This record gives sequence, structure tokens and C-alpha cells, in this order.
Amino acid sequence: MKRFVTQLNNRGFTLIEMLLSLSIFILIAGMIVQLYVVVGKELHQDKSLNQMEWEIFLQQVKEELWLSSSQTILNDNIYMVVGEDIVSIEKYNQILRRRVNRTGHQIMLQNVSSFHCRLEGYKIVISVKDLAGNTFTRVLRPFVTSG
Repeated sequence: MKRFVTQLNNRGFTLIEMLLSLSIFILIAGMIVQLYVVVGKELHQDKSLNQMEWEIFLQQVKEELWLSSSQTILNDNIYMVVGEDIVSIEKYNQILRRRVNRTGHQIMLQNVSSFHCRLEGYKIVISVKDLAGNTFTRVLRPFVTSG
């Protein structure tokens, strides 16, 4: 009879083994859920513009406009004459870049799907759409106005 009881104990889980297995499973499941939340937020943020990035971009464009002696918009690109240099702001792939005398590649804004600018009287309207589909628009007024 004793031999029969020992064989039953070797075949099944004890209560402690079952609780230990359950706690390990719950711990791993909790980690997977947290990992999914963190990765999901990072993936979503990669496609959209940050409000702070947008404000910094606008400040840089305003300073460039204020320093320029003339501004021209051609094919959704902004061209400004600053001293003896021609500064351009243009879309290149998924970024907005600043170039001086058609050279250089200073990244001003990332994750851009479309960039449009137009003149409305003496104002320059800049509209940017990010990869997530959000549209950012701002009206800028240069000190010196020319076409």
C-alpha cells in the first residue's frame, strides 16, 4: 500500500508547485503587457510631431525671416536673402531642411508627410502635416516684405 501512495505523489503537482508556476506565469504576463504599452507609445510618437519641436521650428523660421532682406515662396519652398546668402527651407523625404546657398543639410523638423507655404498679403502661412495625419498651421509676419 505504501508503494502505491508514493507513485501517486510522483505523478502530480503539489499545491506549492502549482502556486509557484502560477506566480511565474502572472509575472511574465504582466511584463509582456507593460512592454506592449511602452513599445506602442514609442511607435506612435515616432510618427507624430512633438509640440515642442513644432514651436522650435517656428522660432527658427521667424528668426530667419526677421534677419532676411527679402523672401520668396516657390514650389512650397521658402527662399530668403540673409546678407549675401540665400537660405532655403524645403521638404526632403520626411524632413524639413535648411540649406544655405544650395549646400548643407540642417534638419529643422522630422516626420513630415507634407509641407505647404503660401503668401497671404504680407503674411506667410506655413502648414505641415505629420506622418500621423495631424496638421500644424501658423501665420508668420516678416519685418521686411517683398515678393
